[in-house]
Amino acid sequence: MILTTMIGATVGVLLNQFSNVTQRAIERAEEAGCRIAVEAGVQLRQTIENVKIAYFESLDKTMDRVDITVQNALGTLRQLVDDVQSRNEQTLLSLASRTQQIANTLPLHNERPQLTEVKGRFIFKKFGDKTSARFRFLGNFQHASEQRHQPKLTFYGRTFTPCEITTQALEFSVSLDDIFPLNIFPISQQKINELNQQVNQAQIYLNNNPMPFQVSNDDGMGFSGLCGLMDGLLRVATSSHKATLAMQLMSSPRIVYSEGTLTTSWPGGFLGARKEAIFRISPALLPSSVGKITVHRDIKKREERPFLSQRLDACFSYVQAYPNKGWRVVQGTQKISKLAIAIIDLPPLSSFKGSLTDYVGIYTRIVQGREVDTSPLPTFCGGGEESAMFQTGRLFGFEKFSISFMEYREVSIVTSEEIHLQWGESEIFSAPGTWRITFDDVKGKHHELGGVGKTDIIRVDKEMGNQYKISAISPSEFDPN
Repeated sequence: MILTTMIGATVGVLLNQFSNVTQRAIERAEEAGCRIAVEAGVQLRQTIENVKIAYFESLDKTMDRVDITVQNALGTLRQLVDDVQSRNEQTLLSLASRTQQIANTLPLHNERPQLTEVKGRFIFKKFGDKTSARFRFLGNFQHASEQRHQPKLTFYGRTFTPCEITTQALEFSVSLDDIFPLNIFPISQQKINELNQQVNQAQIYLNNNPMPFQVSNDDGMGFSGLCGLMDGLLRVATSSHKATLAMQLMSSPRIVYSEGTLTTSWPGGFLGARKEAIFRISPALLPSSVGKITVHRDIKKREERPFLSQRLDACFSYVQAYPNKGWRVVQGTQKISKLAIAIIDLPPLSSFKGSLTDYVGIYTRIVQGREVDTSPLPTFCGGGEESAMFQTGRLFGFEKFSISFMEYREVSIVTSEEIHLQWGESEIFSAPGTWRITFDDVKGKHHELGGVGKTDIIRVDKEMGNQYKISAISPSEFDPN
C-alpha cells in the first residue's frame, strides 16, 4: 500500500494508515512464517497506538499545523513502516530499539493510558492442561480502577475483565479456547486425513464402551474438546461422536499467532467525556518442543585381533615382525615359535678349513638329515608397539620362526541422539568421550555447543561423571528476537 502524502494529511489519517500497513505486514509475515518480521511489526504497532494517545489533541490537525516534535515522530514512524515491510533481517532486528527511541520522546500524560510491555504473550500448553493463560500489561493506567473506565480484553467477540488492577499494571486470565478458537484456527484437511488413518487402526472407547468415531473440522468445539495421541493410544473424552482434533495447534512446528484488543479509557474533552485507547495484541502459541536438539557423540573404542606372521628368516642374531598398517602391538602378548631346524654356529666360509665342496656338504647334510635343534627359543627383546623383536643369541646360523601377538587400533564411533524438550523441562544424558550439541530452535536459528554452555533457550550443565543436564527456559523467559 502506498502511504498518503504526509503534507496536507491529518495526523490521525496518517497514523491510521501506518497502523493498517503495519497490520498487513504482520499478517503476511505470519503466513510466511517470518517470526522476526511479525515481532517487529507487533512492536511498531504498539508504538503507533501509543503515539495516537500521546498526540490525541493533534489527530485532526494537518502536518503543517503541528509542531516539529510531532512532525519528527511521524517522519520516523513512516520510515519504520517502510522498514517493517522490507523483510531485511538486520533492519528488523534494529527496529525494537528504534521504536523505543520514539516511545522515550512521547510527552507524559498521567491521565492517559500507555502500554509499555505485554507479559505472557508466549503461551505453552501441555495436552489436557486446562489452566488459563495470564496476561500482564505494564504501563500507565491511572483510571483503570474506576468503574466507567474499567479495561477489557477481547478475543474474537468474547470480552474479559481484569483480575488485577493497579495504576501501572493490568492482569487478565483467559482460557486457551478463547484465545485460539478452532473456528478461527481450523484443523487442516491433510491433518484430518492423517489422524483418520490412525483412528482406523485403533479401537476407540468412551466410558469403556466402543464408539464410532469421525474426525470433523466444523464442530466448533473448543480446544478442551479433549482428544489426543498419548503414548501411542488415541483416547477421546467428549460427549460427541465427532471431535475436532485441536492437537494440531499443539503439534505445529511454528509459532501460531492470535489477535486480541486491550481497551482502556480516560476522561478527556468536554466535561470529562470518556476517550478510548485501543491496543492490539498478538498472543503466540509456542510449539510443544523448543526445537530440534541432537547430541552427537564421538566415542573412542579399542579394537583387538590376533596377528600371526608368515615364515620369518632369522639371519644373524635377530628376528622381527610388524603389525598391519594402522595397528599396534599389544604389549605382553608377543610369542615366537620355531618352524624349521637350525644350522647352529656354522663358521663363516672365510675361516672354514677345507674346500667349498666340503663346506656345502656340511650344510646339505644338516638340512637333509633333519638334525634336531635343541637350542632354546629366542628371547623377547622389545620393539614397543611398532614391532615384536626377538634375539636368537647366535652370531651365525639360519632358522625359520613365526611370531604372534595381539594387535589393536583405536576406532571412532559417531552416534547421534535426538532429545525432545518441552518448555521448562530438563533431561539428563550421558556423554563419554567427545561430544557436541546441535540445536535448531523455534526461531529458526542454528546453534552448536561443544560442551557445557547455553543459548537463549537451552543450557547444558555438568552433572556427576559423564552425566550432563540439558534444560529449556520457561515460556515466560522466551525472547522472540
